Amino acid sequence: MAVIYGYLYLIFTTISGVYIGQYHWAQDIAGLSFLGIGIGMFAGLFTFGFMAKKIQKSHEGEEHKPEWRLPPMIPGAFALPAGLFLYGWAAEKNVFWLVPLIGTGLVGFGLICIFVSSAQYCIEVTLY
Repeated sequence: MAVIYGYLYLIFTTISGVYIGQYHWAQDIAGLSFLGIGIGMFAGLFTFGFMAKKIQKSHEGEEHKPEWRLPPMIPGAFALPAGLFLYGWAAEKNVFWLVPLIGTGLVGFGLICIFVSSAQYCIEVTLY
């Protein structure tokens, strides 16, 4: 979870500098660059909720296991590095401004899927 927080901090500290420096956005508009990660986090939250409910229903009647919280990490584990690569590459090559925004959306999706899964797993392991 510390690595996930590190990635979140990396995005939060670099995103405004990228859009102000590379894409020459004004400072008052540069705050809109955080929409990508915000929308990605909402998408990850809804995806995680859907997957968690589906997994819970598939194991109905069985004894509860904390490991059931881990499968929603899988899409996040693919989305997070893909988003970091897309964000970094597009910002370095000065590609159209929407491409790094999509990258931060993938990062947000991956962060939420991984963070919520691991937090719930850690909590449930200590309870059982």
